[in-house]
Amino acid sequence: NNVKTFEQKITDDISVHWPLQCQVIQERAHHVYGLPKNVEMFFNPNGRESEIQPMGKEYGINVFHYEAKCDFSFYNKYGEDQTTGYKPPELKNPIPKDIDPDSLLFESRFESGNLGRALRITDTYYELYLRPDLYTDRHCQWFYFRVKNMKAGVEYRFSIVNFGKPDSQYGSGMKPVLYSEKEAAKTGIGWQRAGHGMRYYRREREERDEDEKRSQDDEGGKFVMSFLLQFPYDND
Repeated sequence: NNVKTFEQKITDDISVHWPLQCQVIQERAHHVYGLPKNVEMFFNPNGRESEIQPMGKEYGINVFHYEAKCDFSFYNKYGEDQTTGYKPPELKNPIPKDIDPDSLLFESRFESGNLGRALRITDTYYELYLRPDLYTDRHCQWFYFRVKNMKAGVEYRFSIVNFGKPDSQYGSGMKPVLYSEKEAAKTGIGWQRAGHGMRYYRREREERDEDEKRSQDDEGGKFVMSFLLQFPYDND
């Protein structure tokens, strides 16, 4: 296999090999898999859920930006040149040093994490841009990331703004899943459905020249999933 990787030691006997362009934090996720005792129902949409159009970098504050530049593509997974002159990309901290102390803290530099950018639009509203899957034609339809520094009882809105499919169960009220470390330690229950006010819709067409290249934030698609969520614990 000619795909360039680096090795991360998990134990003396176990190693993981990651694509060379990826950053990986040392913390490992540890999950329990206890299931909720009650049936988790869909949210029942009434048609009046907010359909907020993405605001973008001009109106938001960047609170997380992880860019894993890939030398490979859907058409050639081995890259253009694997023999000479290859240098790994410069690693940058995705969290700004001057981030506000009350901002949510995002992280996705772990196995299967795929958050690329988070913009803080208001104190409680965040726009999220996913990184398309590696070695695909910008496939982008699922999400996995970590959030910290939240306040219990505060209603946050999240809009994931670059899904690829024109339709989704989220449009019918399917809730995203949330894993609370404090809840898992207290009750033994891991992933649970959470949130309300789900809305899945297409972004309004942006005015731009036809020859203008698609920016990285737009990669993956033009569909938005927006929802409201209250976290059960402070700083979980």
